[in-house]
Formats: sequence, structure tokens, C-alpha cells
Amino acid sequence: MDVAVRACRPDDLASRLEDRSWTGVWGPLGPGRIVLDHCAAIVTVFPYDVKLPQLRELTDVAQRRGLLRELFADRSDLRDGELRGLRYLPERRYVAELYAPPPGHGRALLKAYAAKDYIRAKSHALAFQSRGPLRVARLLGRSESRRLLAFEWLPGR
Repeated sequence: MDVAVRACRPDDLASRLEDRSWTGVWGPLGPGRIVLDHCAAIVTVFPYDVKLPQLRELTDVAQRRGLLRELFADRSDLRDGELRGLRYLPERRYVAELYAPPPGHGRALLKAYAAKDYIRAKSHALAFQSRGPLRVARLLGRSESRRLLAFEWLPGR
């Protein structure tokens, strides 16, 4: 289980709690977010990240299928794909490998962004392209409303 803890000064706790969209969100182990007033800390349980609400859709199999159909309109091999988390930066970004079940075996890199980071990431994804020996992963799809970018999977490490 992934959890993130954000501590702050006691005077700043109220401003950190202004976004109430997480209220009432419960996961299999209880609330998705726990406020520890006595030590001015907020504990967030993955995938219930306030700044990355798209994670809930990505981790729910039924919702993920619909989202992937939208994201990969022209890639039927990826629409029923599974996710393997690669990197999670709470309240900033989530990166996952999307891999298709046999027989397609397609792969892609999926990145979910917080609002403040998505616009910059999208412009960078559109600005660069492969040339000569330089290989840059192509943008395969994007969702503005969910702040998701999908890139081709490049072999290597």
C-alpha cells in the first residue's frame, strides 16, 4: 500500500484542507485521506490523491477500460491493458506502464499529472520529436479533462 504524508506548520493546515473534494472518499481500508490535527499532517492513501483524482479511474478496472477506449481510439490492442506503476510523486505525477494482454502485447507509458504540471508536460510532449539517432517517445493519446498523456513504449532502461 502506498501512502503519502504531508506535514506543515499548524497555522497552514487549514489552507491545505481547502479542497474538500476528498470528503467522503473511502477505500478498502477506510478513508482515503486522514488529517492528523495534533501534528499538522495529512496522510493520503493511494489512489485517493486530491490533486490526482484520475488515479481512482485508472485503478478501477471498469472505469479504466472506458478511459483507455477514449485515450487509445485507434489502438484496440491497448484498450484492455493492465497497469504497472513505475513512479508516484504524491500530488504531482503518476507514471505507469500499460501493457496489453496476449495476443496483442502492446505497451505504452501513461502519465497522470496534477493541474499545474499538465500544461507544461503536454507542450513538451508536442514540441520534441525523433531525429537522426535521437529517439523521443511519440505521444499516442491525451485526455485534457483527466490530465493524462500516453506515450509509445521505447525499449531500454
